[in-house]
Amino acid sequence: LELKRSGLEAGAAPEVLNPLSEDWAHLRPSLVPGLLKAAAYNFRRGVRGLRLFELGRVYLKEGKDGQGIAERAVLTGLVAGTLPERPDWTQRWQAVEPNRHFYEAKGACAELLAGFAVEWGEPKPDPLLHPKASVQASVPGQEAARAGLLHPSVAQAWDIPPGAAVFVVELELLSQAARATAKLEPPSPYPSIVRDLSIAAPESARYAEIAGCLRGLPS
Repeated sequence: LELKRSGLEAGAAPEVLNPLSEDWAHLRPSLVPGLLKAAAYNFRRGVRGLRLFELGRVYLKEGKDGQGIAERAVLTGLVAGTLPERPDWTQRWQAVEPNRHFYEAKGACAELLAGFAVEWGEPKPDPLLHPKASVQASVPGQEAARAGLLHPSVAQAWDIPPGAAVFVVELELLSQAARATAKLEPPSPYPSIVRDLSIAAPESARYAEIAGCLRGLPS
């Protein structure tokens, strides 16, 4: 039931041979449903905003016949509701700004991935994430992390306030990923110049397309 409310297919999750109940019939393919359940429990009891995270293992079927099981260690986080302006929660509660939680989730991923050679781009379709407000960080050939606004249909199914955001980091993949190589250069003898650039692009343009054009510019 939790998988269905989260928009996930139970068929992709390995079955438990002797489940204690129908709710425990599958191994969890994602940690997000558990965070959504905890968030919904708290919002029903008057909590105005929260930050939750869980470190654990997820399981997915693999192989052509679906008989194999892939086990991965992941870190998942959820930001929802109204939050104080300061992280120590001593300030008065503030109204949620548009897309604030999206940037907080992406920022958490960026902090965790600092020092790794990753590239940001458009993620694969994910039923948990808003299709037009999500990003993916990749190491060569593999997804290292993804973050974005919670899909509106999932938020509605769990009675989560609009604008909630989630992120997922693949910990085992990062343990094998290459670290970014530091490049040292002598300081410039000339005074620094700061420029503020504005870029005009059509609404249909993807982040990866714009980033690729910028990386192609001569330095």
